[in-house]
Amino acid sequence: MSDMDILFESFAKLIYRFGNPPKSPVTNGPYSPDKIFTSWLNHLKKPFPIHTGKHLFRLLFPHIGSRRRYGLKEQNLAQELSKILGSKTLNQWDSVRWDDTGDAGTGCLGHEIEVLAKNRSIPGNNNRSLLTISELDTLLDELAASSSFSQLSQLPDAPRPIKRILTILYCDWKLSPYALSVLTQIILRDLRPLKDPIPCLPIRNPTSLLRIKTNNSPSQLSLKDAMMCWDRRMWDLYNGGYGNVDLCADVLERNPLLDPSKNNGPIIGVNVAIPKCKKGRSLRDAMKEFSGTRYAAPSKAIWAETKYDGYRLQIHVEVQSPYPRITIFSKSTRDSTQDRLNTHAIICHALSLPVDPNLPIHRLLPQRIKSTTFYPQLKAQKSVILEAEVVPFNENSREGDRGPGIEEFWWLGHAGVSAGAMNWAYSGKNLPSISGRHLCLIFFDILHIDGQGLLNHTYEERRKLLEDIIMVIPGFSQLAESTKISLQRGPEYALGELEAIFKRSNNLREEGLVLKAAESTYINTRWQWVKLKKDYIPNLGDCIDLVLLGAGWDIDRARELRVDTSVFTTFYVGVLTNAERVKSRCETPHFDILFRVSYGCSRDELEVYNENIRLGRWKNKPFDKDDVLKRRLIGLSWTYSLQRGMTPPSVLFEKPMCVEVMGAGFQKLPASELYELRWPRLQKIYEPRERQWTEALSALSLISTAHSSLGYKCIPASSSGQNSPRFQDSIDVAWRSASHLNIADIPDLPSPSPKSHGQKRSKSEADLTGCRVKDEPLTPRPSPLHRSAGDREEVVKREYTEMASKRLWDAMAKGEGIIRGSGTEISPVGYPQAAAATAAIVDRSIPSKRRRLSASTGLSLATTSSKEKVQSVEIQDLTVLTTAAGQSTGESLAKTLSKTSGIVTTTIAQRKAKNPNVQRWGKPFSLKSRIKLAMRQARKVS
Repeated sequence: MSDMDILFESFAKLIYRFGNPPKSPVTNGPYSPDKIFTSWLNHLKKPFPIHTGKHLFRLLFPHIGSRRRYGLKEQNLAQELSKILGSKTLNQWDSVRWDDTGDAGTGCLGHEIEVLAKNRSIPGNNNRSLLTISELDTLLDELAASSSFSQLSQLPDAPRPIKRILTILYCDWKLSPYALSVLTQIILRDLRPLKDPIPCLPIRNPTSLLRIKTNNSPSQLSLKDAMMCWDRRMWDLYNGGYGNVDLCADVLERNPLLDPSKNNGPIIGVNVAIPKCKKGRSLRDAMKEFSGTRYAAPSKAIWAETKYDGYRLQIHVEVQSPYPRITIFSKSTRDSTQDRLNTHAIICHALSLPVDPNLPIHRLLPQRIKSTTFYPQLKAQKSVILEAEVVPFNENSREGDRGPGIEEFWWLGHAGVSAGAMNWAYSGKNLPSISGRHLCLIFFDILHIDGQGLLNHTYEERRKLLEDIIMVIPGFSQLAESTKISLQRGPEYALGELEAIFKRSNNLREEGLVLKAAESTYINTRWQWVKLKKDYIPNLGDCIDLVLLGAGWDIDRARELRVDTSVFTTFYVGVLTNAERVKSRCETPHFDILFRVSYGCSRDELEVYNENIRLGRWKNKPFDKDDVLKRRLIGLSWTYSLQRGMTPPSVLFEKPMCVEVMGAGFQKLPASELYELRWPRLQKIYEPRERQWTEALSALSLISTAHSSLGYKCIPASSSGQNSPRFQDSIDVAWRSASHLNIADIPDLPSPSPKSHGQKRSKSEADLTGCRVKDEPLTPRPSPLHRSAGDREEVVKREYTEMASKRLWDAMAKGEGIIRGSGTEISPVGYPQAAAATAAIVDRSIPSKRRRLSASTGLSLATTSSKEKVQSVEIQDLTVLTTAAGQSTGESLAKTLSKTSGIVTTTIAQRKAKNPNVQRWGKPFSLKSRIKLAMRQARKVS
């Protein structure tokens, strides 16, 4: 260890200062993160040992790059550390609690480790750990070597077991509690909860956390600011083609006098940083970027380039003998050369380079090359760097009778996007159902050719060069479609041209457009590229009604909101898969939970939703993710199935609700006929009084809506729709089939209404004519803290109805000796005629149903006599109703009942035919519903 090396304890203090910045005595505000970082660097001993720069940036930005991937997520790391530290509470780091019962996690495993270490620390022990960042870097490399996702240039021959390495880090080096917290988050590749910690509050309350705005959080240190503080030339190297932090740090250490302005651009084999795009929230908003600012003149023209839905590739080709050397980087900077092996032959043919015969080649590729009439004008002599999108292409008719062409991205696996997936298409095996699918490369940019960097060349220059070097092979390689829009004819003309192009793109079911100024360069930010998609524009995304089934906690959304596990951040959305069986009373409702929704609602809306869950307005049951039996038998009147790999919810709602969700199109679920929304955003959760969950889309309606959105011309008949058999475990089968069991009786809540609600609400058409607006508002009901007059009226009405119901019960009990408080609503003893009539139609083998129906008949008689009294005296409110009921003695009420013998002898089927409102699918109205019906008829009479 060098005396000048940086101690990890000092680095941990730097992270603490980022999350808790001191205040400036001059501005009375917190110091900026770049000033904190600069001050920390100035207090360190100089000169630094070699490789200090890259060691520091690996710890400061652990999420950047793919060098180290540990394969240890929070759950796995918590299990390993529980064994090492001998603690059983670490597994509860994400446990959700919104009340005072039980222990709740903080949502940060590093904080849990810190609390555990503080409780075990010895008072007065001030021994400081001497672990340096270079020694830690070596141990972390060894820890990451066991993961197949890591890309380390030098791997140890025989790395030690993970448990042994973690024991050295957490026990042998005697780190402080906060340093252990920082170390934990570095292994998890997530320093956000330490750099931007949750506010300290006296109590954990969701309302308090959600009312603290995110703009009050400390500013974050960006990669650019950190590089400028370390060495101003580092950012110029990184942004100028050296898109690897380790390489930039090493180059500056080897060449202290290096002038970045003389940089020749990208290097073959080193990833080039991808510029970020701005999101266009409307067509006019997208055009503002190119209309000129105080820093940039207006652009003369823009290019609307089609955005394709696939995997982005950065292709580095080095021409050598006998065959070229190809390196491919993914969007996440991962080296995907071997994973994308099936694209190598297409790349070589598109560049007119020799092809290694050992490479997998699709059987149709040689035939297309022979039949092509276009040959490139230029040819790479030394090297070239290209950017392309790999998409699936179907030579046969695509689903929905759409003919040959580019398919949706979820067919990439069948097309052979991975080296080990679907290789029969490249090995000559004849499989008619999928042999017509293969990969297609769509090239859209060129960054380097024969040693010359093109990052400072304009878009039009690079596009012309790309057209000259790429050979178009139908179905295998093509250029991205791009349309030029002139801005010299005025902004309104350009806006009209863009609207026409965008409308055509949506009608073709393309992902969207990317707008690029004709004079823009790859690295110059004078004119930022603008990404334009229909779901970025309000009211233009695919918007449908589905069923809300549960809620939970999502780590990424919680990090953005700065909340802990006491706040429900995520909602679980599903679809009814057995609608016809439910309507015929053959099965209980079964839902497929399709996806989770974490975005779309504001902090105020999320506060309302959390209050409804916490205060019991939305009744719920806890989800036990560790017990399969409890997951089934938790008292729900519906069953469900989770998608494989989906994080389970924290609670499930007793009564499903209708929810409006908007997304960026549909994608098919793996091994299923169902679809889910891409990038879903929650628009509104409907209260049952606003819209019942039965008005949401069913499984078949969802499939039909998705096919319509995807542009299917004919909808294929689904063999596994809402009536398909499901082979679940024995508990699930028993739950859904035996409605006479005590654990799963016929449900009270989910019976669909017999009234037709018309077509299910969905808005998935791509036609932008008129820019149709959503039918419903985007906000839920107001917060309970600021109730409107309408809300107070609902509360008064509910309390008044409950009071009147109690008075009516008392009056009936005095008149006929009705027993209250028992399991049966009303004793059939006082109504012999009703009991006899009911017994004739009730299945005697089911005593619970007989009791329920006989009680229902008695209630009908009592309510009918009261309604006749209401109509005779023309009363106008429920108080007079209960008074009239109370004045009826046993004798007078019996006389009244004898006058209604026709109603007494009427069977359930006859009463249902006379008045469909008496019963909802075999279930009688409750007492409160009958009172409301009496009030409604009384108002009509009055």
